[in-house]
Amino acid sequence: MRKYVGLLVLVTLLAGLVALAGCGATKEGVIVTPEGEIEYKEGKIVVTGEEGDETTWTVDSLSESALGVPVPDNAELVKGSIAVIEAEGTPNEKWSGATFFTDEALDSVIAWYKTEMGGMTGFSDTSTTLDGQQVGLFSVGTGSEVKSVIVTPGLSGDPGKTKIVVGTAAGLQ
Repeated sequence: MRKYVGLLVLVTLLAGLVALAGCGATKEGVIVTPEGEIEYKEGKIVVTGEEGDETTWTVDSLSESALGVPVPDNAELVKGSIAVIEAEGTPNEKWSGATFFTDEALDSVIAWYKTEMGGMTGFSDTSTTLDGQQVGLFSVGTGSEVKSVIVTPGLSGDPGKTKIVVGTAAGLQ
């Protein structure tokens, strides 16, 4: 359970970095966290841990179908938000993600994901309520591969009522 919750948090962070890299951003930057630093530099993401250990991730774009997670037909992909990030070295971890918006109601999209993903191997539904709003948290997978979906209400100014963040991870230990 902790593994899946941790993955969902990491997927959210990586989705932001994927969006930055996928938009063709050339500006370099560093995000400092209590556990270390995350730096975007020259098309690569370098994660430096507390003890100075580094992991370098390469960012490339990919097609929507490569995510391997169902997406509602009426959901629109946020341009530049879909990418694959691959760790250099061992283990050879590969993360991919994308952000979508739809005008469907939040509860309808959450129900759709329960139906679509419910029969998949290793299905987990950790959906919850945050600040009075429903949040859909779904994952599937076994062993070293996990696919996750986060469904939240869209914010003011977003291109849709409901936001869908999809993330996949392979090569996990």
